[in-house]
Amino acid sequence: MIEQPVPTSSFWRPPGASVATRIPSRRSRFSARSSIVGGAEPRRIYCEGGLEEQAAYVFCTHRDVADVREQPTPVCYVDEHGKASRHTFDFLLLMKDGRKIAVAIKPAKFKKKWWPIIRCIAEQMSRSFADAAVLMTEEDLHPDLVHNGRLIHAVRRDPPGAPDDRMRELVGDLKGSVRIGELVRYSGLEGRGFRAIVRLIGDGELDIDGGRIGYDTTIFRPDREKAR
Repeated sequence: MIEQPVPTSSFWRPPGASVATRIPSRRSRFSARSSIVGGAEPRRIYCEGGLEEQAAYVFCTHRDVADVREQPTPVCYVDEHGKASRHTFDFLLLMKDGRKIAVAIKPAKFKKKWWPIIRCIAEQMSRSFADAAVLMTEEDLHPDLVHNGRLIHAVRRDPPGAPDDRMRELVGDLKGSVRIGELVRYSGLEGRGFRAIVRLIGDGELDIDGGRIGYDTTIFRPDREKAR
């Protein structure tokens, strides 16, 4: 049977291919491969294990991150024992201010082992590859942070439309703060209004005090002057 091409529309386009230099193996005793769609130009981002997937959601929805590249080009270094080695970081973050940050994701129980390695790489790697190298564990991925990343990622799949315009209009002259639930009820948009508010939070047009984004979350307009 000849496969027919999948039709596309103005609302959906298939994601681009991964830009990883190494695709995690499907077969592993210690982790499972998954993927999400993200990046500056939406494409498949492969993750090896749950920790990498959580980090990918946080990175892809972070306001300061312009693009996320998984499994970038390996870097060569000489370890503390004088042995030449190679390491492939889990992610390379391209920041909106022009910096590049290489990120290694490891379970906290292996932090003692990996800190010297990442520090050694950071001291030797070319600045054309990255400006900094960091080690992240589950201790850096608070459940609320991961929840909000997943939520923002999910609502961004909606095509922009009237709910976004309506919510942007309502918060345009917002003084002080208001609960998301109250604003949604006032708008009459129900779930569509909630999703639009989450998109405004993800885009930096609104801020929260912290915690998980929900109907009881208090939102306010960011102080642009203080942010400068």
